Amino acid sequence: TGSGQIERRARILSQHTEASLLLSYLVLPTVVSVQFKSLRCSELEGLGVRYLRADSSIDCDSPEYDAFVGNIIWLLTVYLCIPLAYLGLLYRVSDRLHTPAGTDDDAQQKILDEAALKLQEESDPELRPLKFLYKGYRPQYWYWEVVESYRRILFMSALTAVDTPIRRGFFGASLGLIGTFAYREVAPYQRSTTNVLNIVVQYQISLTFIYASLLLNHDGTGYTGVLAGISVETAGAIMVIVNLSMWILGAYFGGTFLRKVQLQNERI
Repeated sequence: TGSGQIERRARILSQHTEASLLLSYLVLPTVVSVQFKSLRCSELEGLGVRYLRADSSIDCDSPEYDAFVGNIIWLLTVYLCIPLAYLGLLYRVSDRLHTPAGTDDDAQQKILDEAALKLQEESDPELRPLKFLYKGYRPQYWYWEVVESYRRILFMSALTAVDTPIRRGFFGASLGLIGTFAYREVAPYQRSTTNVLNIVVQYQISLTFIYASLLLNHDGTGYTGVLAGISVETAGAIMVIVNLSMWILGAYFGGTFLRKVQLQNERI
């Protein structure tokens, strides 16, 4: 029948759209990282010769490299606009992702709303391919995966454009702390455990960048500054212990929140 064919075409289009979006989502950070690295040049001290870090046989002052940069810039612009395309697609269906007003304090109603949304997204050909972009976030933060995409690009790609390791460590730690405060105030995820674990990860990222900056204070014979007198093995052991401690704390607080949520659901 005509209606059956229309439904079948809509389902096939939805499947192909989901596959295309998922592929772009998976390759986006890596591709942008490669593009940023292809723009990084270094200069040989005393010679004034600039070469491409990714391929030292390429002269950064050559006309060929200038033409290459022109091609990379517009490709980089295209890839950086992909999260904006996600935003546009999500915005079109955002009215179907919102929790009705006045139900925020009604836990039972929230559960019913989530169940209704789950049923709708399985039958709606416009919601199906976008599930992985908004799933897990609170309804009012349906756009947060766009923020996450740009955050990943900043850490994986934009930091590579910073000229010195010390500055990269400083900017990385600063971005990590900004992310920590933002996630603590916004709490975009539906599950409290996810919000807690995400905050722990942000702290861990910041501490890793700070510690990496301290490790750069090395004069060739040993560490200087805060890590003066510490051996390489000890410095590595400290980093492992700190990271494991963060995960243990995250698991503890996450488990505590999970038990509270389970007790709340049992009362409902």
